[in-house]
Amino acid sequence: MNLVNQTVVHKTFGEGTVIAHNGDYITVKFLKEEKKFIYPDIFTTFVKCKDANLQAELEAAFAAKEEAKAQKVREERERALREAEEAKKRAEEAAKASVKRATAQPRKINENNLAFKCNFCNGGCGNNCIGYKGVCSDDQIRYNIEVRRHSWCSNIKSPCRQYLDGAITRAELDAMNVDGFVCYESRMLTAWTAAAGEDLDEKSGISQGRRIQDAASNSLAVLTTRYPEAEEEDRIIFGVFVTGEAIEGDDTNAGYVVAKEGYAIELTPDEAKQMKFWHYYKNSDGGIRWSQGLYRYLKDGACARILADIVNIKTNSSGKAHAQKVLEYYCNIKGVDVKNIPVANGAI
Repeated sequence: MNLVNQTVVHKTFGEGTVIAHNGDYITVKFLKEEKKFIYPDIFTTFVKCKDANLQAELEAAFAAKEEAKAQKVREERERALREAEEAKKRAEEAAKASVKRATAQPRKINENNLAFKCNFCNGGCGNNCIGYKGVCSDDQIRYNIEVRRHSWCSNIKSPCRQYLDGAITRAELDAMNVDGFVCYESRMLTAWTAAAGEDLDEKSGISQGRRIQDAASNSLAVLTTRYPEAEEEDRIIFGVFVTGEAIEGDDTNAGYVVAKEGYAIELTPDEAKQMKFWHYYKNSDGGIRWSQGLYRYLKDGACARILADIVNIKTNSSGKAHAQKVLEYYCNIKGVDVKNIPVANGAI
């Protein structure tokens, strides 16, 4: 349906007139400005058509659009299940045909510690807090979307993108972080949860969760980021935690890890600047770069070194004692000699 010249009412901008309707978008002229919105989604949230009958049709169109998405998701899941079952059968047949099968010793996983690549978030920042405790400032939101072009920040379904586009107010955005979901980073140092993220198709709106292979409890999660304009070599560690709950995830839901209660350490901005991630990790070719993926595996020795260095840079007595407690707990469960931790060289 063509909505050009229809009168609509926006909960923030008031009454306006649709001046363009192109596929999945409409443009509305308000008293002082023009705004572009997603069609027909906007008519179920912030905009209502003055024509009640037409509004009902728009809501029905949105419902049909959502049902089509859901059907596509169901079809994708069924296809994935079929392919997984076929792959399983092929694997079983290959195993039976193999002359030698390594079953003598179970595989030992020694690299299930995880370092996460986090978009910079200055929400709640202060002298003793780097951020990650609220929604980013307006300037940071604009930077993440227009300069860095982070995947979720820039997505049309992201609350921050909706705010930047004028679809919601700042108060509504902040409220979403309390009652709903804005992004993983905006509550990372309050929920103490880190996830592998999702791949979201811009056109279809279908998201596919990323798995964390070998996700395990009683390992270490290391939270890393870069300040705006900083180079990759200046990536810092701003928090760590021993994992309590660890979920591998599937094609629909992203894998994630949650901190074991009482075993998380937050670093102040000054402390974080002393903890350069690439001092503890190097790529297989020795290079310093983080191109694909949101997480990397770290060895036990590297993680013990990270914790030991955090103990050393903590100047507050209670903070140092807490970091020492986490270090000793981690070394105990991993079988690392707390008195003989290897020196970091980027390739422990």
